[in-house]
Parts: sequence; C-alpha cells; structure tokens
Amino acid sequence: MTITKSKPLVDPKLFAARPLTDLHKGQTIDVNTCAIGEVDIVAAAAVVNRPPELVSDAWTLNANGINPDGSPFGVRDVLILASITRRQIGSLLADGTA
Repeated sequence: MTITKSKPLVDPKLFAARPLTDLHKGQTIDVNTCAIGEVDIVAAAAVVNRPPELVSDAWTLNANGINPDGSPFGVRDVLILASITRRQIGSLLADGTA
C-alpha cells in the first residue's frame, strides 16, 4: 500500500513530530507491517493552577489500499485528542484542581 495523501497535524500545541518522514506521501507500507506517525504535545510553560486543556486535531491520510470488503481505502481522518494537565499547587478541590 502506498500513501497517496498525507496532511499531518499542524496545531501549535499538537503537531506531527516528523511530518516529512512519518506517514509521508509516497511512503510504501508492506503487507503485514505498519507505519507510525509520531505526534508531539506542547503545553504553555510554567502555568500552574489552570484547568486541564483539551486539544485535538486530525491527520488526514489516503492510500491506494483496499479495505477487507474490497472497497477502496479512501480518505481517513485520524483524530488525535489530548488533555494537557498542568501542575496544581495549594489546597485542592475534590476534583483535584486548585
């Protein structure tokens, strides 16, 4: 299978670590193997006592592969969800926030 389209994550807090080499257009994935796309998460520096921040983005992929039912692979959006939890200092509430 060959990746025919790859649009990696580009959010400043959630992004593809190596967009030019991980899951890139033209990459071939052999039968019974897999390919990996590493995603990095970056939180604001030294911000404490803030509620968790949910971030999300999608890595859009298409390949010339075939699904088990014989249909074309088609365009897929691989959704990445993350929660950035910052350090809580001082007395905490029951939910763990300051």
